[in-house]
Amino acid sequence: MVFIAREKEFDSEKAIHQAMLVFWEKGYNVTNVPDLLQAMKLSRSSLYNTFGDKRTLYICALEYYKKNRFYKLDILNHASSAREGIRQYF
Repeated sequence: MVFIAREKEFDSEKAIHQAMLVFWEKGYNVTNVPDLLQAMKLSRSSLYNTFGDKRTLYICALEYYKKNRFYKLDILNHASSAREGIRQYF
């Protein structure tokens, strides 16, 4: 018998972005799994199968934040003008 793994039906980067916003708004300690599930639009099994647990998801959200924050700063720092930097940033 051959088992074929199901492909994920969600964009994990978008899910992490949504988790980041929840953690940002409520803080790690107050954020609970149902808050994350609602914001990420995931089932409990998808969250745990993909990210493991709340702590691991939090670390993923921090990494996502750092990656995107520095990317946007890089845009501003390397733009030909302030106007162009702001245009590219948004």
